[in-house]
Amino acid sequence: MVIKFLGELPHVYEKVLAEQRGIALQKKSAGEGLTREDVQKMRDSWSVVLEVMRLVPPALGGFRVALEDFTFCGYTIPRGWKLMWCPLTTNNDPAIFPSPKLFDAARFARSTSPALCAFVPFGDSPRMCLGKDYAQLQILVLLHHLVNNFRWTNAIPDEKVKFDPLRVPLQGLPARIRPHYDRP
Repeated sequence: MVIKFLGELPHVYEKVLAEQRGIALQKKSAGEGLTREDVQKMRDSWSVVLEVMRLVPPALGGFRVALEDFTFCGYTIPRGWKLMWCPLTTNNDPAIFPSPKLFDAARFARSTSPALCAFVPFGDSPRMCLGKDYAQLQILVLLHHLVNNFRWTNAIPDEKVKFDPLRVPLQGLPARIRPHYDRP
């Protein structure tokens, strides 16, 4: 989904490209691999990934059990009831994310972060995805190589997304891809 958004938002692509080019230019030789320190410098790129996951959560939701009776919007939920949470509800709540429909990766770069458990693309606490750090590494390394080597535009602007069972572009995200000839 990050590739979809970068193809639709050239100004975001340029910001990610600038960060990734900066990392590539610090390498002593062409083809030198990325280090852990390089990946840790990819703050703007990771903010873009987080914003994409906020707008298009990878999972539809999850189930939990009420540990005690509580009231929500005037309804009493008894202890033991099964509940379903959906990240789209919190991810689109203007009280948590101002201007929720706007793509704003900078919201994750600011010193204030969303309230605890308001943004959980990888789950939280004991149910957090064990592969979170590995997924972050894979996403950022792929992004580094893609933007340093290619520029693309989506062939279908604003292509719709469906669950299948994860979020995927409806038409498969056809794109026009061009190599960079001035890569570091």
